[in-house]
Amino acid sequence: MLSLLSCESQKDASGISNNNTSVENIFNNENVCEKFLGIKPEGKVLVLYTGGTIGMLRNEEGVLMPVIDEFIMALRKFPQLHDSEYASKNYSDLGKSYLVLPETAADNRRVVYRISKFSNVCDSSNVTMDDWIHIADYIKLHGWMTTLQEQNYGGIR
Repeated sequence: MLSLLSCESQKDASGISNNNTSVENIFNNENVCEKFLGIKPEGKVLVLYTGGTIGMLRNEEGVLMPVIDEFIMALRKFPQLHDSEYASKNYSDLGKSYLVLPETAADNRRVVYRISKFSNVCDSSNVTMDDWIHIADYIKLHGWMTTLQEQNYGGIR
C-alpha cells in the first residue's frame, strides 16, 4: 500500500521513464508524507554550545558561568523560539532536550533543534585546532541524536 502513495514517474538521464516506488523514496518525498500521512517537513539541527556569554549567568561572586540548562529553559519561554504544544505532542517521548521552532510562513517547515554542551567550554576566540577536531568527532559519532532512545526513535519525521 505504501508504494502506491508515491509511484512517481521519473526520467533518467536518457529520458526514459521509470517508476520510483521504494519505501525509502516514499518517505523522502515531503509532499507525499504531508498529503497522505499528515506529516509536515521538519529540519533537524544539533546546536553545539562550546562557550560564550549567551549560555552563561553570573554566579554569587558575579562571575559568568556556563549554565546551559538555564539557557534552554529561557528559550522555552519565547514562542518564536519554541512551540511547546507541538513539541509535547510529537517529541514528549524524547524528554525536554528538544526545542521546536514554529512553522515557517513560506513552506510550513519546522526546525527541531537540540542544544548540547561540551564539557570544556571556552570563548570562541580561544578555540584550538584540538577543539575543532573534538567538535567534528562529536558530530561524526553522534550526529543529531545522541542517546540510545533517540537513535531508536528513527521515525519518519
